[in-house]
Amino acid sequence: MSTTKRPTIGLKEIGEDFRAHGVGIAQNILYDMAREKKWPWITDVRIGPNGRAYILIWRKDYEDWAKEYLDPYGPGEEVKEG
Repeated sequence: MSTTKRPTIGLKEIGEDFRAHGVGIAQNILYDMAREKKWPWITDVRIGPNGRAYILIWRKDYEDWAKEYLDPYGPGEEVKEG
């Protein structure tokens, strides 16, 4: 994950983190799911007058979720069953 200290995180960085952990997801799918608030770390979604979504994601919320759901498997490792 990035070493930046910004309190928010963007979907591009989240997509890169997913892929680094072996979770293949297209950026447009990630965006659509975020827009529909399908992830627990999406704080707010506002649709602007031009139809563009403004999505608020707090870095800490995403990182806490990622530690639980992505980090146990390590970067790029396959999930072992059993």
